[in-house]
Amino acid sequence: LPTGRRMRCRPASLSDDGRPRLGRGAPIPRAARRPAASHRRGARPRFHDMLIRLLLAFTLVPVVELWLLLRIGAWLGAGATVALVILTGIAGATLARREGVHAWSAVQAEVVAGRLPGRKLLEALLVLVAGIVLVTPGVLTDAVGLLLLVRPVRARVVRRLEERYRRSLNVPPGGTPPQGRVIEI
Repeated sequence: LPTGRRMRCRPASLSDDGRPRLGRGAPIPRAARRPAASHRRGARPRFHDMLIRLLLAFTLVPVVELWLLLRIGAWLGAGATVALVILTGIAGATLARREGVHAWSAVQAEVVAGRLPGRKLLEALLVLVAGIVLVTPGVLTDAVGLLLLVRPVRARVVRRLEERYRRSLNVPPGGTPPQGRVIEI
């Protein structure tokens, strides 16, 4: 086996001084070998969930955007609607650039301080998403992009994403993941 690989296993037996010996160890009980939740009977794999979300995002969002643009065009007129889309794109790109520079400098400051820039990196990623969404023509996407550029809104989205990932990794709030016995081999 390559060095540096980590495996969770039970000790094969105890040595004379009571410490566990290295080795693959006893077999894992049947109850602990349950399949992952996404592959249990009746549950859909995560790939299909993602595929459905992407399909909805790439079909529903443009339809809603077109409907909104037509409604705004009927209310304001065609020229004003096109000007609105162009102005929100320019303003959004400018704001995204400014916030992106701020978020990236915060990431660099964390790295220079010797800390992992997890939260700051996530904020910078959200600024990038906001910039991409703002450049896309449309009213709904512009609203989402502008909201992501507001720092308190972005901080709340980051907190929610952290909570979601913490739940998916079974990490207790404010803690580290449960540690099993790790034996370096």
